[in-house]
Amino acid sequence: MPNLECRMYEAKYPEVDMAVMIQVKHIADMGAYVSLLEYNNIEGMILFSELSRRRIRSVSSLIKVGRQEPVMVLRVDRDKGYIDLSKRRVSEEDIQACEERYNKSKLVHSIMRHVAETLDLDLEDLYVHVGWPLYRKYGHAFEAFKLIVTDPDSVLDPLTREVKEDGPDGQAVTKAVPAMTPEVKDALVKNIRRRMTPQPLKIRADIEMKCFQFDGVLHIKEAMRKAEAAGSDDCPVKIKLVAPPLYVLTTQTLDKGEEDDLFVYTIRQVSSPATPIPAPSATVRPSIVHVYSRRLATPDSDPSPASSSEDPVTTLTDLASDSDLSIALRKGKQSVSVPKSVVEALSHPGWRAALEEEMMVLDANGTWELVPLPADKRAIGCKWVFTVKMNPDGSVARLKARIVAKGYAQT
Repeated sequence: MPNLECRMYEAKYPEVDMAVMIQVKHIADMGAYVSLLEYNNIEGMILFSELSRRRIRSVSSLIKVGRQEPVMVLRVDRDKGYIDLSKRRVSEEDIQACEERYNKSKLVHSIMRHVAETLDLDLEDLYVHVGWPLYRKYGHAFEAFKLIVTDPDSVLDPLTREVKEDGPDGQAVTKAVPAMTPEVKDALVKNIRRRMTPQPLKIRADIEMKCFQFDGVLHIKEAMRKAEAAGSDDCPVKIKLVAPPLYVLTTQTLDKGEEDDLFVYTIRQVSSPATPIPAPSATVRPSIVHVYSRRLATPDSDPSPASSSEDPVTTLTDLASDSDLSIALRKGKQSVSVPKSVVEALSHPGWRAALEEEMMVLDANGTWELVPLPADKRAIGCKWVFTVKMNPDGSVARLKARIVAKGYAQT
């Protein structure tokens, strides 16, 4: 059965003044016994005097069984295997560096152990031929594994190991062969890609866009098109409106540095001066085809007096100052309801006058001509439309009555 227990690093013991990750096993009279997680759980000891710089009131408040934390290496006896550790001498910078290194090493160790367990290999042999050479070349195997995700051949093919074979003369000959078989390489690359494939990073930028030039909305739309055109297939840029003048730029990619550079370029494109858009020429009013004025026909000898109102019925009211409609309005009948039928309108002097004036106007303008209904024609029904016209101050300006053919809009 293959051995699956091995330290993470090539050195068997840690160096003095090095921060290492430990786990507390049990607490004795003199101190606490711990295991070094990065060095195959070899035993170390922390004296109570090395727990804190302050006076110790309660040991249980400073260290607990099962807790994992970084400590500093004080002494290492390689012959006897004794390792003295200190908790009070480790700094915040050392703690952060140790935690970062341990998290990377733990991921590498998990991948290596899984490959060894799957292929029935000795874990230490796999470290000797693959893991530790990558530590020496790249500083940490984690950095090499990140490169293996995209280009495994450039990282793994240069790794070799020496084997001894019998030469033609019977003497042992050292020969360099690939460090791993194709089966081991495929399993390692597969596990690395499964565990270390980076997740797409999503970046968002909130921007404000304002334009005080002519057709500012068109300039803003042009800037939005420039922003989206600045993206690529691998790093698309999308811009959305939140509420004017606030807009949101979003993109996602595997390379954060590429995203940052792209966003800076995109914002510069949006902020660039807008291209002047020529102002439209003066609006040409359409030519008048026909003017129809609903007014009374007056003799040439009696010209109509000047009136400031263009409404024919209002003009008619001004001219016929003694008409029933004008008299009804002047009497203060400001609260007038719209009649629902002609019979109801005839019972009101104001609406009756409006009906008579409508009939008089239509007859005077020659709008209709009363003739017998031809035998081959069908009569068209008519209806009256009543409207109360109001002044800005809320008073009644006039009562309007119009007769329209059913099925036709009022003109």
